[in-house]
Amino acid sequence: MSKALVQKVEAQQIAFIGDVHGELSALNVLLERLEREGDYFLIFLGDLIDRGPDSLGVVRRVRALVDSGRAQCLLGNHELNLLRGDKKPGSYWFFGEHEEMPGANGTPYDSSLLNSEDERAECLEFWRDLPVALEGDSWRAVHACWDEPAVTQARELSRSAFIASNFGKIADEPELPPRYFSIEAGAPEYDLALAEEMVARQMSSPIDILCSGRERVIAARRAFFAGGKWRQVEREPWWEHYEGVPAIVGHYWRLRKPTAAQRARAIPSAQPGAWWGSGLVYCVDYSVGRRHRERFEKWPRRSALGCLLWPESQLLFDDGSRALVEKPILRAFRKH
Repeated sequence: MSKALVQKVEAQQIAFIGDVHGELSALNVLLERLEREGDYFLIFLGDLIDRGPDSLGVVRRVRALVDSGRAQCLLGNHELNLLRGDKKPGSYWFFGEHEEMPGANGTPYDSSLLNSEDERAECLEFWRDLPVALEGDSWRAVHACWDEPAVTQARELSRSAFIASNFGKIADEPELPPRYFSIEAGAPEYDLALAEEMVARQMSSPIDILCSGRERVIAARRAFFAGGKWRQVEREPWWEHYEGVPAIVGHYWRLRKPTAAQRARAIPSAQPGAWWGSGLVYCVDYSVGRRHRERFEKWPRRSALGCLLWPESQLLFDDGSRALVEKPILRAFRKH
């Protein structure tokens, strides 16, 4: 496997697969369906792990596909966190620890725990060699944000230099008081200085921009609770001003059939099948990372593991359902 940080993919028929988040059963079903579709090269958009029941099984399945030459996989922010040794909500399985989601009705994660250093080393070895961006003749792929300066740095630096120049950021992360991790405590007073510090750290790290996206100070100056803590910053909608060939991403959690409340909170507030911004950015993350909670809470299933078939621009999901992207979007990217 090439160790270049930005790699060219020559295949013409691509299946872009969204964040898997440890849902091995969903992945196996989707791969079976793809086998019947034809000879597609598989591109996993990152975040193979965390939250779901079998992250190690997903890593092993995807690594076998990559090693066989049938697939490639991008580095996601969840893999990046564990390469840094940074324990985040949903990742305690890697350290052999049980975990519950924060909140009044704490939902236990059903993750299989790693208790072997060999298994941890196996995962880390795979993640260390993953690219941060991929390119074809008519598309680009990255986990969270196609940012030209960050991609340029990834092209120009060696892997060791690029990683070394960005991995030290965790050591400088400000330590937050315990109330920041408690939804019951209510939102803390907005700390503009802290928010500006967090934005400066994020935006100074190209690997964080590519794997987690661009961030900005919250205009309303109100913290919100997500991912296990009160947030002082929000995502910058980079897709609104993106130009270039179509960019395919994961990371952002969309739903096929959102409720009205979920649609109002969506980032961005686009229809589930729509391209974003000027019609040149497509997110293939259909929120399978919430499936553990659907199982535990007995919620109606709205999550899905999806893939975008290219160049057909057809969506295929693990439950066998399909959808087409909208025709105005196709016209938008044919102009470039």
